[in-house]
Amino acid sequence: MDEIKTLLVDFFPQAKHFGIILIKAIVVFCVGFYFSFFLRNKTMKLFIQKG
Repeated sequence: MDEIKTLLVDFFPQAKHFGIILIKAIVVFCVGFYFSFFLRNKTMKLFIQKG
């Protein structure tokens, strides 16, 4: 298994780098999405309470 992994890394060093970037992008997107969703709910509740 390790031989295959080293072969792939030797052939596609940028593929490994791209995978890491992709994972980071997905995590940032998910966190941002849930954070904005949470903030929108909080602000809506505040506006409803004030109104």
